[in-house]
Amino acid sequence: ITSVSMLCWMNILFGSSLSAVFFVYSLIQLQQVEYRIGIQ
Repeated sequence: ITSVSMLCWMNILFGSSLSAVFFVYSLIQLQQVEYRIGIQ
């Protein structure tokens, strides 16, 4: 949660597309972790 909020602040402060890509990448990683937990 902390890393996601930090990425949100980075996206707001810098407004660069790069931080937005990292935000989407982190969301994908979270979905993969939840998917693996769901399997186990």
